[in-house]
Formats: sequence, C-alpha cells, structure tokens
Amino acid sequence: MPRPAEPTDRAVLEFLAWRCDRLQTLFQFALAGLILLSAALNIFLYKQMRLVRIQIPSHRDAAIRYAMEFNRRDDATIRSFVMRLEQFAAANPDFRPILDQYRTPLSAYFVPGAQKAAPFQPPAGTNK
Repeated sequence: MPRPAEPTDRAVLEFLAWRCDRLQTLFQFALAGLILLSAALNIFLYKQMRLVRIQIPSHRDAAIRYAMEFNRRDDATIRSFVMRLEQFAAANPDFRPILDQYRTPLSAYFVPGAQKAAPFQPPAGTNK
C-alpha cells in the first residue's frame, strides 16, 4: 500500500492563509451583525423615549391629581388609623414592639412623642 504524500510547506501555508481569510471574513460578518443589532436597539430605545416624552404631560397631570386626592382623602384616614393603633399599643404593651417595627417607614404618620415612657420603678433596695 503506497503511503500518501506529505503536504509541502507551500500547501500548508496556502491552507493556513485560506483559513485565516475565512476567519477574518467570519469576524467581519459578526462585527457587522453586532453593529446592526446595536443600531436597531438604539432606534428602538429612541422611539420609546420619544413616546414616553409625549405621554409625560398627561401622566404628570394624573399623578398630581392622585397625590392631591390622597392628601385630601386618604391621608387623614391613615393618620386616624395610626393614632388608634398607638392608643391600642398604649393599652396593650405587648403590641408595642409590633408597632415599633413600622415606626420608621411610617414616621410621617406617627405623632412625635406619642411613645409612652415606661413606668418609673425605684431602684432595688429602696423602701418604696
């Protein structure tokens, strides 16, 4: 059985040059695709931004109306509810730790100084 001929250096170099050209072409197509994809994304984001800018005035008016309605109607209800919770916590000391968990996030609705001080207990070893 005859042995196949070994490739020459010139054939190896031509094959490597061809592979390099193919790789360069592949890279160029990938780069072109990436540029097209980023251009399409930028166009989409620009259209969305323009659409939002058109809608902002009407939504701003609605948000202002909702905020005014909340301040007029719901704010008083929430303050009344929190005041009743504080009264309940004053009557039921075991509820105070639960209410204190919400004191920081709802600080606008809690009355400052509404926490009752603990009853005075004389130090141990006194007559009273």
